Amino acid sequence: MSIKDSYEKGWETYESIHRLHLKQDFINKDISLSLRLFFSHFLKGLIKGSLALDLGCGPAQHAIALAKKGFRVLAVDYAPSALKLARSAARQAGVMHRVVFVCKDILELRFEKEIFDVIIDSMCFHHVRKKDWKVYWENLGCFLKRGGYYILSAFSRGGKYCKIRERCWTLRYGQYSRFFAKKDIFRLLKGQFDVLVLRKEYRGGWALWHCVARRRGTVPSA
Repeated sequence: MSIKDSYEKGWETYESIHRLHLKQDFINKDISLSLRLFFSHFLKGLIKGSLALDLGCGPAQHAIALAKKGFRVLAVDYAPSALKLARSAARQAGVMHRVVFVCKDILELRFEKEIFDVIIDSMCFHHVRKKDWKVYWENLGCFLKRGGYYILSAFSRGGKYCKIRERCWTLRYGQYSRFFAKKDIFRLLKGQFDVLVLRKEYRGGWALWHCVARRRGTVPSA
């Protein structure tokens, strides 16, 4: 089974279990700490109608939260089952007019240069293999406006489910996962971004990094 097929199968199972429970309280509770930090400290100053990109949107809890704050959102995932859940959730939340859903691999995205004010990646980047990092970071630098915000949540080392000493990645059921140390996050963002907030969270048996960063460069005047 390919990685994509494994991912799609996972969302099909998720949908069958949670179809009746995809209510607004779930959407509100499952927003990442990184996005909550962004809303708390950096939302002011962004104009209504700013454009956001949600990479690996899953059931769209982050896209919906951004849309409710006035953003126009492009939400991308390559699993049709995930997008089926996402559209249902967005419809329930009354924000379908503010969110566009795209079924595509995030590494294959092509946009005009510097069009997004915010890019969020919640639990997606840690599944990107190292050989594809160059494409990921080049795209990020191309798509995000100077002065724009990058919001990241990713696996950290040190959780119950990361008992790895000889390496920092796992491959289970066809799905690649990487676990990052604090220095890895700074190394990845070095050069393009200033790290504004970096927090570690323990959730169940997982340890997670939550980061809000800002792309360097002068913000163009209106």
